[in-house]
Amino acid sequence: MNNDTKLKLAYGRRSYPDNVQAVWGARLIWPDDLLHDRQDLASNDDKAKMALIKWLNGEVPGNGAIAKMREALQSPYDVGIYPSMKFDEQGIIYEDDKGIIVGSCQQSYGYVYVCGWLK
Repeated sequence: MNNDTKLKLAYGRRSYPDNVQAVWGARLIWPDDLLHDRQDLASNDDKAKMALIKWLNGEVPGNGAIAKMREALQSPYDVGIYPSMKFDEQGIIYEDDKGIIVGSCQQSYGYVYVCGWLK
């Protein structure tokens, strides 16, 4: 995939691989306040989109990757997220065998920009 066909998010970090079929992004208020209207999901494949949503939300509500990300962000420094991070720096907030969520403050001093995708 070239940059013209890379998935685009309205919110969140844009550091995901060019070849992902679905990606989720969000802008959180430091460190873990996830707002429903500051999230986006981009996809070019319905099956990939549904698989990503299932991983993000979990089999049991509150047990998915988003919940685990928010839990990790309760101690953001432990996962390498800090307010003065430069735009090109990021930390791995949550990762398992299926997917990954990364994030950065992008020198905002008040927000955490994240994105997640399936491996």
